[in-house]
Amino acid sequence: FAEADPKTDGRLVFSAPSLGSTLVAVKPSRVATADLNEANGITETSTGGLRFVSEGIAVTMAPACYDSDSLDDEFSRLGITSTTDNDGVMKINLVGGARLSVRFDWAATRPVNAITQTGVTFGSVGNPADHGNFHYTATYPDGSVQNIPPAIHDLAGFSSELHQQFGFGVAVSSSSGGIDIKDSAGNVILRFIADYGLEETPTGTTGVTFTAAGDVNRDGLPDYYMATANGKQLLYSIP
Repeated sequence: FAEADPKTDGRLVFSAPSLGSTLVAVKPSRVATADLNEANGITETSTGGLRFVSEGIAVTMAPACYDSDSLDDEFSRLGITSTTDNDGVMKINLVGGARLSVRFDWAATRPVNAITQTGVTFGSVGNPADHGNFHYTATYPDGSVQNIPPAIHDLAGFSSELHQQFGFGVAVSSSSGGIDIKDSAGNVILRFIADYGLEETPTGTTGVTFTAAGDVNRDGLPDYYMATANGKQLLYSIP
């Protein structure tokens, strides 16, 4: 990358002529020794982040909000609070008690003729009834736009449980929030998209549990609930 713009909260925003109008917004989440013979470079991780490898050191970067200062100002104006975990998953507490679980795409776009504005505005793409092709967006004061897909509220727990119980792997799309479940041979056997909503779970709930939810959205595919101490979330099966 030609230019990295470090932010006071630890985020990094990268831009380069080769990226055109795309801006990469990430935050370092893990630093470790690179795998033996791992080449220098940048790859996308199975959980939708980026992995930077240089001279034997690997830095995992979680997707991040492109302009968190402006987002925080807008949330404060609306009376909204939020927390963000190490995987970049943001839990949003709306006025009235509803909760959302989201994660920003690591790629934001600033159009060539971007129109500046005051504050952050929110929009959406797609039909809300078509869960696999619907997501919210944020437009920032400088005109940049970033996708905000739904996210598994405990991505690490979800991945660990599927691996330990069934030997399955997980691949998450940063741009759409889609989740591919893979067997030991790497074949995709199930696909999910999480609901934005996050319900409360009873006090004392532990671990990660999955229960059948029937066909909630009546698309002919079985849906499931995932529950942890941090909440209960609906997972829609998608083609």
